[in-house]
Amino acid sequence: GGNDGFSSWDLTRIYVFNGTGNWDEMTNWQYYTKPPASLPSGAEIQIDPVGSTECILNTPQVIIHGGKLTVMPGKFLRIISTLTIQ
Repeated sequence: GGNDGFSSWDLTRIYVFNGTGNWDEMTNWQYYTKPPASLPSGAEIQIDPVGSTECILNTPQVIIHGGKLTVMPGKFLRIISTLTIQ
């Protein structure tokens, strides 16, 4: 009970890259859930590739105003496509 500020709705709004390599490969995403090409306001993408590997953004991604892209400490995001932050 009570409002702990955390619900199953929140879980669907956080997309975690925890694999290695290309952005467009479903297996690189937690729960095989890749973010939509336009990340909506209130949603978050966390870049947390395994070990010392990197996440490679190889497909266009838009972060709509209010959306969040977080690269975890010590992790790497390489952009070879386009990243648009509105």
